[in-house]
Order: sequence, then C-alpha cells, then structure tokens
Amino acid sequence: MSQFICKQCAVAIGEWADKCPACGSTQLFTLKPVADPMEGRMVSGRYRILRKLGQGGMGAVYLAEQPGLGHKVALKFLNANLSHDEAIARRFLNEARSYGLVAHPNAVALHDFGQDEQGNLFISMEYVEGEDLKKLLLREGRLAVSEAVDIALQLADVLAHAHAQQVVHRDLKPENVVVRRGLRGYHAKVLDFGIARILGDGATRVTAQGLVAGTPNYMAPEQVEGKEVDARVDIYALGLVLFELLTGQVAIGGTSVAEVLNKQFRQPTPSLAEVVPELNVPALDAIIQKATAKSLEVRYASMEAFATDLKALQATGAPPPPVKRESGLTTSFGNQLLSHASPEAISQTLLSPKAPRAKAGSRLGAGALITGTLVLLGLGAGAVALRFRSPSLSPPPVPTPAAPTPEPVVAPTPETPTLEPAVAPSAAAPLPEAKSSDVDDMRRHLLAEEVWARANAAFISGDMATAHALLETVPGVEKIQPKLAELRESLTDVSARLKRARAQAEAGDCGAAIKTYNALLKRYPHVREAKRGRGECQAMLPVGVMSE
Repeated sequence: MSQFICKQCAVAIGEWADKCPACGSTQLFTLKPVADPMEGRMVSGRYRILRKLGQGGMGAVYLAEQPGLGHKVALKFLNANLSHDEAIARRFLNEARSYGLVAHPNAVALHDFGQDEQGNLFISMEYVEGEDLKKLLLREGRLAVSEAVDIALQLADVLAHAHAQQVVHRDLKPENVVVRRGLRGYHAKVLDFGIARILGDGATRVTAQGLVAGTPNYMAPEQVEGKEVDARVDIYALGLVLFELLTGQVAIGGTSVAEVLNKQFRQPTPSLAEVVPELNVPALDAIIQKATAKSLEVRYASMEAFATDLKALQATGAPPPPVKRESGLTTSFGNQLLSHASPEAISQTLLSPKAPRAKAGSRLGAGALITGTLVLLGLGAGAVALRFRSPSLSPPPVPTPAAPTPEPVVAPTPETPTLEPAVAPSAAAPLPEAKSSDVDDMRRHLLAEEVWARANAAFISGDMATAHALLETVPGVEKIQPKLAELRESLTDVSARLKRARAQAEAGDCGAAIKTYNALLKRYPHVREAKRGRGECQAMLPVGVMSE
C-alpha cells in the first residue's frame, strides 16, 4: 500500500484526495513498498527464502525452507556491500565458527556456512520459534524469581560450555535470548555470536586492540576500556540480565551512550529492593552483586561458580512468584464474606491460602497490621468468641483451670478450717449475650480492612484493574474512609498520566510520551501498562537514539 507525504508541510497521508488536508498543497511524494528481491530465491540449490525475519547493520536474517523436506532454517546474510571488506568477512566467518564450537541445547545450532551464486556470504542455522526476553519483559513487566533464576541457570549452562570451548559471547543481552514456554517452563536459546571472541593462541583477532565491541548497558568495565577480555565479561552481563528479569528494568541506564559507559565504571548495580520494594532477597542480591562487581578480583571467576550459587539458592526455596490477580471482581465478593456465621469463619476465609499476601512497602503498614490481627484471631478463635459473648467481663491475664464441682459441705472442725471461696460458683447463671449488631460491625470492619489491604497490594504490584475492582467491594466503614480516599486518588492519578502518555504516543511524540511514562514510574514503579507503553515508544525511536 502506497504512503503519501506532503512536500509543503511533510505530513504523512494514508489516502491522497487531490490536496493535503493539513495545508492544502497539491504537491506530494509517493512512497511505494519495494518488494524484497530475496524472497522466493533459491540459495545454493538447497534453501528457498520465504520472508525476512529481521534487519541489522551488517546484514539481514530470512526464514527459509528446504524444498521437499519442509525443514525451516534461518539464513543470515552479510550485506552485499560489506562482503568485500576483509575484516567484516572474517568477523562473519568467526560467528559461524562460534556457532559450530558451541553445540548445546541452549544455543542456536549451526547447519551450514557458505556463499550464494551472487557472492553473498550466508550462515544457515536453526530457526528458533518464540520471543526474545526483551519482548517478554515488555509484555510481562518482570518474571517470578523462580522463572528468572531458571532462565539464568540455562544461560549459565550454555555459556559455561562456550567458555570451555574458548568462546566468549561478549554481547549477552535480553534481545539475544529467545524463550519458548513448554511443559516444564521457559526454554532459552542464546543467539548472535556475531562479536564472540575465540580465545587461544591459534585464534585470529576480529576486533582490533582498544576497540569497543558490545552493547553499552551490559558491558563490563574492562570491555568498555577495550582491554583483553575473558569469560568474566559474560558473567557480568548475565548478572545484569538476571537483575532485569527480576525487576523489569535495566540495571545500568542513561540518556546517552557516554553516560551509560561512564556508569559501568562507577555505578554499582542497585539492590533488587531499590527497584521492587517487595523483592527483598539478600541471598539473591549478594549473588547479583558478586556477578556484576566492577573489580575482576571480586567478580565470580567462572560461570560454574556463578551457577553453583544460583542452584544453592534454588535448592533452599526461592520466594514465591508474584500473584497474578484476575480482574472483574463483583460486589458479591464482599457479600459472600459477610454472610459467614461466626468470627472464626471470617478469619479462616481471610487467611486462606488463596488470599494474596500483602507486599512490603510504605503504603502497606496498616495492611500488615490487619494481617497480624487476623492471625491472632485465627489462633485464638475461642477467646474471640468469648469476648463477643461476654463484653462486660475481662478475661484473666493467665488462664486458670475450671473450678471443680463443689463437694458436700462438712461441718468444720478445729483441725480442718474452712476457706470461703472468693466467688460462689453458679452453673445456672448464663453469660450475657452480645448484641448481634456488635458482631456484625466487627465482621464488617475486619472485612473492610482486609479488602483494602488486598486492593492496596494490587495497586503496589501494578495491577490497576484488580485494585479498581476490589475497591468496589469494600463495605462502608467510616474508620477506613481516609485510606480508601488516598488509594482512589492514587489510582486516578495513574489513570490520568497513562491517558496523557498514550495521547502523546499516538500523536507521534515518543520523546514526550517516554518522559511522561518515566515520571509516572518514578512515583509508581510497578505500573505494568506504563512499562509496556514506554517499551513500545523506545522501540519506535531511531537506532542509536537513547531516551530519558
């Protein structure tokens, strides 16, 4: 489909109707999609190209199949105008050799390396279906601890194997890892050994001494300096990737390449709790800090040592994944809880395993207090029932055994003096009953506090829809109205900021939209929709342009 651009005001127009709707000019440029000459071609008599998968600075990757077999492969071509550059051709050959050396279930498999009839160099490799980790994080926000650690262990396994073959990847990042969900969780594959370093005396250097190769956000300090590198640059990068899987945010970022490279020397990796307050896991933090240490002496010496600590953490039991709450709750949720017949039943319902746990954070102090109160209620249901039946009597500080049944009265003798009881027992006198309205008020208050705590936890975790839905179910209790008003105000603020950012993005002003998203995430760090929108805007920026 053709696209039109007005010569006068440069407005893009989908359909041309004699003149520009913006300025009235009748002059325009017509942009027509150009058919890719590679599609449908046979390569070396073995592969028929189906479609383009991606385009990079040095070449393009196509999906192809072997006629008759239907076997699909990925063909990576070096740009024709670069095929005559000796250094670039050697780097392309180095990539093919790296794939050949790293034969591992978590690495893309090499099929062939050659040159087509027109002299273009190509690599034929395994076609991996799935999505890269960057896209997964844009969609999910962040991964559960168990999932993130499992993926990191898979990457550590394949990189340890590569290091044993004297291959250092040097460009590990979320975009270079494709995952596919199976019955046993995510299965990861490492891609792009384009700038891999093959170590050893017989290896040929493909990067001149002092030149920088890699992606700034994941480069170790020695890599930034252009020094000789070893397996520890991959350990550093994997530590940063693990941090990003757990938090959904890049550990070392900035507004320019120079700023990011400077931070790689001076800025330590933040703790997980600095980005995700409820993710307070000191043991996991210590592993990431050691993997991303600026000093080579402090950093893990091998990928195996890194993986050993991760497996030890996994064996001790990683924290549970964040609860994904479903939206669409109705007011019947509150009515069902209020219909329980006793305080014991309410405490059992609110403390059931299905109830989401309150997350740590400054806004959850009252929620944690209510949870503690409910635990006490659950553990002492009999005492609670006693208070409801007899509000006028204070229970003794120390429980005493029940009074024994009185024995028949015997006339006293001088040898056996009689002690009068302090309170005459009376089995026939029933305890006064509390009013049913008092019991209902207590139930309603406990329910309101618990539902508010759930709504607040959903808000802090970034699940706006569930927070909205839960607020609609909170019973009308006067004491918690200020907390409800504060939470509603925060939800309204988030909705307004999201609406403004979406409008900016739709108008084509991605820079302004990213600033709005960043301001929102600075105040509310876990809003998934803001992370997703910011990622989409960043993907629309030109290559090499970094956003705030």
